[in-house]
Amino acid sequence: MSLSLIQLEDSETVTKFEGGRSVAYFCKQKPVRVDNHLISQLKQAAERASGKNVRVCLHDGPEAVFHDMVILERNDQYYRAHRRPNKEVTYHMIEGSMAALIFDEEGHIEEACLLTREKNFIYTVNADRYRVMVPVSDIVIFHEISPGPFVGEGDSVFPTWAPDGSDQQQAMAYTAKLLEAL
Repeated sequence: MSLSLIQLEDSETVTKFEGGRSVAYFCKQKPVRVDNHLISQLKQAAERASGKNVRVCLHDGPEAVFHDMVILERNDQYYRAHRRPNKEVTYHMIEGSMAALIFDEEGHIEEACLLTREKNFIYTVNADRYRVMVPVSDIVIFHEISPGPFVGEGDSVFPTWAPDGSDQQQAMAYTAKLLEAL
């Protein structure tokens, strides 16, 4: 077995956490290799996740000072615009397509960009900008890096102009309208 090989169902190499909005696998060891086999495992984990998104965290826990993740998200969920004070984020596309939308303080779209592996494959958002990343393909897989630690709900600031997601129909209609900007 290779030192850097991660097996998502092996408690020797990862710790699985299912209590959040997504299923998270935290790597217990370094080095870590992300290859096609790991992406296949991520897709299989998503099939077992009962509709939840899935992420492989290359860092060892939410308290890490640097967060490095490979994330699978689905386009049938609502993603609320937010900002993360003092936390710049970079996205690197692996598979599928995703809309990157940046807003001003009043909720007007300042930029709409389609991210794919073939074009616009790395996108960085500076700290304290309202943004939302929306999967356009059925699933999207991307690499995300940002400063940690993750402190839960206090980590993101949500604007009043974006639906809170409690009304799924309203939220999905809002998302459809945002995607028209592409």
